[in-house]
Amino acid sequence: MAAQLGNYVLETATSPGTGGFTLNGAEANRRAFSTAFPNGGNVLYFADDGSQAEWGIGTLTVGTPSTLARSTVLGNTAGTKVALNFPGSVEVYNEIPAEMVAVLEQDGSLELAGSLTVKGKTLVQNVDDFSSQEAVPAVQADSRYLRLATGLANTDTAVNALWVDLTTENGFPRIGFAGANGTTYGAYGVAKVNALIGACIQNANPGIANAQAGTSLCVNPADGLPYLAYNGNTQIVALALDSAKVNKTDGAMSALTVSIGTGYFQMTNADAPGYATWYRPTGTATDGVLDIYSNVGDTKANVLRITADGGINILGSGTFQKSGSNVAFKSDLPSLPGGTLLTWTVDNVATETTLDLPQTFKNTPAVWCQDVSAVNVHYACIRNITTTNFQVQTGSNVTIPTLRFFAVGDLA
Repeated sequence: MAAQLGNYVLETATSPGTGGFTLNGAEANRRAFSTAFPNGGNVLYFADDGSQAEWGIGTLTVGTPSTLARSTVLGNTAGTKVALNFPGSVEVYNEIPAEMVAVLEQDGSLELAGSLTVKGKTLVQNVDDFSSQEAVPAVQADSRYLRLATGLANTDTAVNALWVDLTTENGFPRIGFAGANGTTYGAYGVAKVNALIGACIQNANPGIANAQAGTSLCVNPADGLPYLAYNGNTQIVALALDSAKVNKTDGAMSALTVSIGTGYFQMTNADAPGYATWYRPTGTATDGVLDIYSNVGDTKANVLRITADGGINILGSGTFQKSGSNVAFKSDLPSLPGGTLLTWTVDNVATETTLDLPQTFKNTPAVWCQDVSAVNVHYACIRNITTTNFQVQTGSNVTIPTLRFFAVGDLA
């Protein structure tokens, strides 16, 4: 907020030193700072004790008494911008310092070090030199000029002017841009574009061997498909959309073949037994023939690769699942000791039960179990394994209806 200026504001302060002024109230026939300005306001001040003076911008705190902080010292009679030491009584009044006064140059111009904000309307003269820095009045700027632009699509040049041509093509107005590089970029209206396309297609030889003059592009009203024709309605050849290949009414597909580089993709009729194939010619079995990518947050990542030898590689941190459950790979299985594998079931297994092995082992075997009950599945752990028995600890200390046990090792 700008520093404030009021009329007839004069008070005194007693022995402020270099601190803020504690105001003693308005002098005779003068006004107090608290009367002229709001609490917290920035105000211009002069302080004078008869032998030295200081001026600046203070912050007013209205109270009993009111105080004026010396927030910004603009100058003093000592030639510094530091608060003076006033040991006795000092007059404090509101006045504008010379540093805050705008002074006209001899030619009548005014130069400001800071910015200028005008809250009302500002009237300026018409511009006579558009290469100068003059302000343009509204009457001249009203819908008459374009803002200079750069980085235009396809042209990448600055726009100097927008033009509309209503004369050279009677009935077909053109709109265009004049670029800063001297090139004119124009566009015809829809009617003119249609007329030009029709003239080019119907009257120009397409340059194809054995093509007839007057070749045209037309639509067969019988099936709605595009054809090349000449001499009016004589058909040369149907274009790519053939009713034997694609049914345009419902999108059903009898066959689709797409070649992309050396790759090949084929699909058969979706309504009949068929197949879809994809291949990329390669001499190396481990080469990828199909890569699937994800794109999360504009970050592309290869997540799956099918190789020429039939391998399926899951890349990144994904998992291979069937019906929502992870599929275990050989590397996921625990390492088991060699020997004989025994399996048997036991009913109504209580926690802390010690069970005998079906046969005695030479060394401590590997033992594990599986809940095969027809009710809620529980978990159990095996501990204290010896060559002849082991102990079962059931989850939540429940009795499990049926457990299948497995033991593997060398028999005695």
